Amino acid sequence: MAGPVTANVGPWVVSIDARSDLREILATTSARGGYALTHTCKLKRRDGRVFAFARCQQLLTCLTWCLWFCRGAAPAVIVPVGFDKSDRAIWSRWAAPHTDPLPDTHWQWFDQAYGAEQLSMLLPLFYDTWSDPAWQWSLQRAIRYYADAAVMGTLERNIVLAQVALESLAFAHRANSSQQPQDGRRKPPASEQIRQLLTDLRIPTAIPGGFAGLRKVEANAPWDGPAAITWLRNDIVHANRRVDARRWKLWYQGWRLALWYLELSVLAIVKYKGRFRNRLVGEPHVGAVEPVPWAAVGEPSHRQLAGGRARQ
Repeated sequence: MAGPVTANVGPWVVSIDARSDLREILATTSARGGYALTHTCKLKRRDGRVFAFARCQQLLTCLTWCLWFCRGAAPAVIVPVGFDKSDRAIWSRWAAPHTDPLPDTHWQWFDQAYGAEQLSMLLPLFYDTWSDPAWQWSLQRAIRYYADAAVMGTLERNIVLAQVALESLAFAHRANSSQQPQDGRRKPPASEQIRQLLTDLRIPTAIPGGFAGLRKVEANAPWDGPAAITWLRNDIVHANRRVDARRWKLWYQGWRLALWYLELSVLAIVKYKGRFRNRLVGEPHVGAVEPVPWAAVGEPSHRQLAGGRARQ
């Protein structure tokens, strides 16, 4: 992300800008790998008051998780320093948070050309939802698994991680809504919970037409994306081997679909209505973004997120 970002986030004003030598830094890390400081971040209170580290810790933690989600990796916010109104350093925080090395060249919904626009819109929304204790833990867990699953590696592992992340979001969605089962009623299967989540968030559940192999399996009814992803997860975990030697093609399709669901679910939960890179259309060039599916029909309301009913 080369452009500057300025956003009002709760009681804060957040400004993020790339280093002037970012292009050279990325070229070096692309060739050699490793770690580098790429951006600077400035925080100030909207009321102009001086604050201690404890006052901004929540925002810095939230910013870290938001950047994890944008990058599909683990960048870190390091060495925050506090200044008084005379620009004298009055506190600092030294730590060694978990950080993934560069380069992070895997597919991301976040776009290099539109990154400043995307983050400016996303960060205040993400902060509002993340600050809700009912969502914070589930968002963190889902994003941690998403970042692990987004990197091309062992497809079996990535599918399991992505499915667990989706199920975690579906559980939180159900727990925060009027859809909780009454005592004595059975818990819906994972595929049904994920289907409910996606339907309420206005995310298409049909398996894309380009995923012919996955469409043909029809192991369960109804056979859609949530059913296919959960079936693939169960097939991997329980080692049923119900697919032939070409199963890696099904795993690859299921992995891409599960990550697409994860990206859109998080964006919809925080009520983001901007643009994103769609991993289901192949690998378009930088700048090839499109509106999120629900943008054309209106933003999901809190009531729709909490109490909508799925179409079976």
